[in-house]
Amino acid sequence: MASSSAIDYEMICAKFNIDELKEFQKDTISNLVKGRDVFLSVKTGGGKSLCYQTFGVIWRQLHDENCQVLVVTPLISIMKEQCQYLSSLGFTATYIGKDEDVICLEERFDFLFSSPENILGVSAYRGMLSRNESIKLLVVDEAHTVLHWGESDAGEAPFRAWYGKLGEARSLISCPLLLITAKNIKQSCNIKSPKRQLC
Repeated sequence: MASSSAIDYEMICAKFNIDELKEFQKDTISNLVKGRDVFLSVKTGGGKSLCYQTFGVIWRQLHDENCQVLVVTPLISIMKEQCQYLSSLGFTATYIGKDEDVICLEERFDFLFSSPENILGVSAYRGMLSRNESIKLLVVDEAHTVLHWGESDAGEAPFRAWYGKLGEARSLISCPLLLITAKNIKQSCNIKSPKRQLC
């Protein structure tokens, strides 16, 4: 089991051009590398994404093996933005939806971004997901959408039904789960927990 004391936070700060990590970031990273699921609700711009962006570097530092991070997010614009940023730091990152997406899981990118519809609803990607042993972290961005979009309301069909099926990913890959959102879940979801849906 990885120890938080073994994590080289100075190296992480240098890699990401920041002065220091916030305490919630250190706590989140420490729990994830220990294999624990984490639910993180922090306001927009508060530094949530850094928790998964740093994970691969730390994993390789502690385990000396390949690490891929799968990020499920609702919008292509978010995927593009994150891929551009991570590429600027020297990481390999791609998203399902690009022309070359047929090989994106096989190529072992450091970061793979996808919508739930693609990663679970398309049999080719679902199959590759179940075979890929390099995925060490599953991230659900905008985690409030699991409840807001994935469940039916007053008998109506869900807005994006695959969000309600993201728990299936846990049966396909064995790794910790990071749920991140800027929303107040207790207020916006009537105290239902998206983590209960996925863990």
